[in-house]
Amino acid sequence: MKIKGIVLCLAFLLVGLIQAQDKADEEAINKLIVEYCKTEAAGDMEAQAKLMKADRIWIGPAGSGRITNQTMNIEKQQAQFKVMEKIAKGIRWFIDARDIIIRSYGNGKVAVASFYLYRKFILPSDITIPEDKRELFASQPNPLVVTHVLEKDGVEWKIVHTHLSNLFSQSKEKE
Repeated sequence: MKIKGIVLCLAFLLVGLIQAQDKADEEAINKLIVEYCKTEAAGDMEAQAKLMKADRIWIGPAGSGRITNQTMNIEKQQAQFKVMEKIAKGIRWFIDARDIIIRSYGNGKVAVASFYLYRKFILPSDITIPEDKRELFASQPNPLVVTHVLEKDGVEWKIVHTHLSNLFSQSKEKE
């Protein structure tokens, strides 16, 4: 009878520890997603790269393709932010992840996070956009559906795969 009681107590303790670890992992992944949004809004792809494994795969929305060279991807994104800043000096981005769902797999070593990514920009009132670049700022970007696959590297979570899709098509937005 005593052994059954001890086994039962150990089982409850083990379940409690597993749930606490799951909660800690979920909090760490949520924190990583918030940091991902902050680095995206700041256009700081070097900082964002620290959230990812060096061999991360990126798949973008309609026509963007698939990039398996993470170094090239970060350089390309950083260049795009620099061009945007040059055209619209003082542009401010506001980016936020909504409705985050996280699922764990592989004994807590792999997780999949899915969320909506809303991006809005504000241009300074005194800015003059060149005529040939005004189309870039004619409307706000579409919200995205993002899926990150993350891997736990020791105690730290890193993004190993990102897939972005438009929440709705361009033609739907214009209707």
